Amino acid sequence: SPSRLTRPRFKRSKSLIAVAAAALLALSACSSGGDSGSGTDSNGSGSTGTQAAGDPVSGQTLTWALEKSPVTLNPQQNSQDGFVFVLRNYADSYLYLNDKGEYEPWLAESYTQSDDRLDLTLKLREGVTFSDGEVLNADAVVANFDYLTSDKNPSLPEWNSALKGYEKVDDYTVTFHLNQVEPTFLDALSTVKTSPISPKSLTSAKSLEAGGPDVAFVGAYTIKSYTEGNELVLEKNPSYKWDEWGPAELVEANP
Repeated sequence: SPSRLTRPRFKRSKSLIAVAAAALLALSACSSGGDSGSGTDSNGSGSTGTQAAGDPVSGQTLTWALEKSPVTLNPQQNSQDGFVFVLRNYADSYLYLNDKGEYEPWLAESYTQSDDRLDLTLKLREGVTFSDGEVLNADAVVANFDYLTSDKNPSLPEWNSALKGYEKVDDYTVTFHLNQVEPTFLDALSTVKTSPISPKSLTSAKSLEAGGPDVAFVGAYTIKSYTEGNELVLEKNPSYKWDEWGPAELVEANP
């Protein structure tokens, strides 16, 4: 599924919106495989031509174009497959699907399922924070699922009817209880549709449904600004600890 962890490639095209990411980490590694083109360096000077693929370089700016504007910048609400590679820059997930089709921990330290597949327990990594400084702990997970399964959520998830309940076991452990076997629930934990939002944003964001700079996630980038139909600017999240929080398969590729 495109909403899972993916390595995007970028191509120039005529479009409605430009996206710029500064102080690249993941994007600098991925962009070396895309088409060459013109860009602007971190000092604002223009450059044109082809740059040989090599090691990622921090402190640069990459600008690329998209064919459509986002319906929303909130990953939990956005169903545009073509926009997922942008959302992934600022929204991590509890799990990810590796190239062998197996689910592995990401923001979770581990997960376990009961033999009957009706109970799933997430053990979170300790020390992970949202871009606004809030801690990702069991209370934050419970707050997110309170929102995801409530009438406040304009698009209830397909697994909602199968979720009987969930509970905080300790400060960094949450157990989910299903009333029937639901394969899509485990899958959902690896997609942006359940990427955790800061509890502070859940209660105080101006427009949670629309998303934007005031909605905080856990991710290598944050949204600096957005001009509808024109430009989305992402910037490096200085508090993101890639070596500790990043998915194992990508850590070596993103210094």
